[in-house]
Amino acid sequence: MGSFKLEISDDILDEARIPPAEREAVLKRELAVQLYARELLPKAAARRLSGMDRVAFDDLLGQRGVASRLTVEHFDEDLADLAAFRRAAGSGGLFPGPRRRQKTPRASSSRRLLSLRSSSRSAVRWHPRATPCP
Repeated sequence: MGSFKLEISDDILDEARIPPAEREAVLKRELAVQLYARELLPKAAARRLSGMDRVAFDDLLGQRGVASRLTVEHFDEDLADLAAFRRAAGSGGLFPGPRRRQKTPRASSSRRLLSLRSSSRSAVRWHPRATPCP
């Protein structure tokens, strides 16, 4: 894989008021944000250029007001692709889907009921601190 070097004269760097120890990181980060914002570089490549992790780069884009290019349609397409993959993989495939908790019946003594009376009717409601009904 090749690389590209960009020369920037010291007088320009001095005018930018970037501390010498931070110049490379700051310039890469700024270049990555601008290339992504102008749609010249995909987000993953821009993030790699910036040297930041995904969450930090997303935060930086948000701070700079750079909107995400993802839409609801992209999300819906991803969900449809995932559902199709799960169907193709079968129930025991690589991604069988989310596990659902089995509901276990509780003993009647574990439920506590609180009886509330209004002027014309009676209502029974569950309350975690109520004492058990006799």
